[in-house]
Amino acid sequence: MILRRGSQQSASLFDYDNKVVRRDALQAKMNTADFWNDRTAAQRVIGEYQQAKAQTEDLGDVIEKFDDVQVTYQLAREENDQELLEEADEALFHLAERMASQ
Repeated sequence: MILRRGSQQSASLFDYDNKVVRRDALQAKMNTADFWNDRTAAQRVIGEYQQAKAQTEDLGDVIEKFDDVQVTYQLAREENDQELLEEADEALFHLAERMASQ
């Protein structure tokens, strides 16, 4: 089975966007003045935040770098800049290597 970005199966498998939203909401909760009023609840929130961060941080970085490569590639094509095109190609190669090693 091949999972494609945005497919129902991949969305339910990882649900990256909702995990990012949840991670950010948990971080905002941790920043409130009364966060430590209930120590048990605070520790539960911290644990959930750490899990959400671990599940989203690496993929978020890869997505950001891929978006940067796409912009660099488009600019290189528009400007007919061979050096910039090679830079984009090298960045994409390193990104693919990183993903393969995960």
